[in-house]
Amino acid sequence: MNRCHTIDLGLIGYAEAWALQKRIVAARKAGAIEDVLLVCEHSHVITQGRNGKREHLLASEHVLRQKGVEYYETSRGGDITYHGPGQIVGYPILNLGAIRRDVVWYVRMPGRHRRAHQPLGDFARIRV
Repeated sequence: MNRCHTIDLGLIGYAEAWALQKRIVAARKAGAIEDVLLVCEHSHVITQGRNGKREHLLASEHVLRQKGVEYYETSRGGDITYHGPGQIVGYPILNLGAIRRDVVWYVRMPGRHRRAHQPLGDFARIRV
């Protein structure tokens, strides 16, 4: 069973966290590091996944700027998601090939199949 290192980034901007994730993913794919779980909080941010539509966001760009909320289109799945201070966000960076190459299965897998890194399972729906 592989080890998974947990790194607490504290409060970090979304763009900075995304840049760090890309570097860690590259290192993980190269086999230079083991599995990693990044844990953090973000400043007020809304992200739109590949399946999202801008019209699903009910606030205008003007209102977002006024409230200090950043907005990013991302390559992740899903629709519109809000993150902010006080909300814990976890970014697992794993070699799924060691488990099973099915991301949907991984996110939804029952607790009895969890490895040491404790995937998000049913909690994914509430963005833990």
